[in-house]
Amino acid sequence: MAEIEDTSCTMAEDPHAYARILSGDGGRFVREMEAEGQRQLVASTLIPAELIGGTEEDLRALGIEPGEPDPADPLFRTATLPQGWSRQTSDHTMWSYIVDQHGRRRAAVFYKAAFYDRRAHLRIHQVASYAGDLVYGEGTPLVLDDWATAERLVPELQEIRALLLRALPYTQDQDREDRRRLSTCDRLLAELAGGA
Repeated sequence: MAEIEDTSCTMAEDPHAYARILSGDGGRFVREMEAEGQRQLVASTLIPAELIGGTEEDLRALGIEPGEPDPADPLFRTATLPQGWSRQTSDHTMWSYIVDQHGRRRAAVFYKAAFYDRRAHLRIHQVASYAGDLVYGEGTPLVLDDWATAERLVPELQEIRALLLRALPYTQDQDREDRRRLSTCDRLLAELAGGA
């Protein structure tokens, strides 16, 4: 099942790894290791074995069918995603996402592939996270269905709006960004009130 390299063995198995670290190239070496770990994870059929803030029943309710932890690498296990769902990288090498057929983030996946501190976990996104993605411009379209209903989104958007109002103004740049987010929040609330 080993679709993801166990980097915790790198120092013992790669005679050049130790030399790269001693030569002062260690930072780049670790960044490359983490980027490769993200690529391997996103291209795999694996998810982290550790769940944060959820259970296997919650995964199954999403339609993700988790397998057993890999005996050779218990950090991960196989998982079958629902039809149309996929894995997606982020601009940070330690984070990737499982997105649904609409491109909405349904789970966040953390994987630190550094040989000295290798770890991973998965957190299921709640509707509150989706509301945040909408407001903070994560490129997610407004899609209403049995998961993200207007009744569930409106209170989450109202909470984000209240937080943004309390945060104004810190700095001029932050103020401009927060006002843009407030505008987005107000637009989404109006769309939902109009039966988007």
